[in-house]
Amino acid sequence: MKRYLIVIVSFIAITAAGMLSCATAGAAAVQDEPLSFSNKDLEKYKTVSDDKTSGTKPVAEKPFDGKTVAAKTERKAEAAKPAGDRDRKEQEAWCKKGGAQQKKIDKAKEDIKAAESGTGKAARKKMETSKNRLKAAERDLADLEAEAYRKGIPAGWLRCQFE
Repeated sequence: MKRYLIVIVSFIAITAAGMLSCATAGAAAVQDEPLSFSNKDLEKYKTVSDDKTSGTKPVAEKPFDGKTVAAKTERKAEAAKPAGDRDRKEQEAWCKKGGAQQKKIDKAKEDIKAAESGTGKAARKKMETSKNRLKAAERDLADLEAEAYRKGIPAGWLRCQFE
């Protein structure tokens, strides 16, 4: 008798699960259909904000100040200078920045060589700090090269190669 009861309960459970899956499949089929709206629907759900324009206010003009005019005049004067003069100053500035970074790298390499010849705890500590300084200097040079690249500066300017 117990067996029959288990079989009947299992049958009911399986049947109920099948009916449930059919019901959810039908609901999913209804949701998969695309929604369509008519002009009547659009009018029905129209909100008050739909009648307004973009809602942006006109930009107020800035009040006159001498600084703005002076800055514009300076920029115009800078642009009027011969390109060669302006480029030469830029080349020298980038050369100076690149040279300073290269000197830091060279100094760190010299310190590493000097620390290699020594022995003991102090020499190892100096070696470690020198390696850290070398990594930092190389990273700074890479950052400077990336900045120059973003600004359209030729790579040779950092190495003082202008031709």
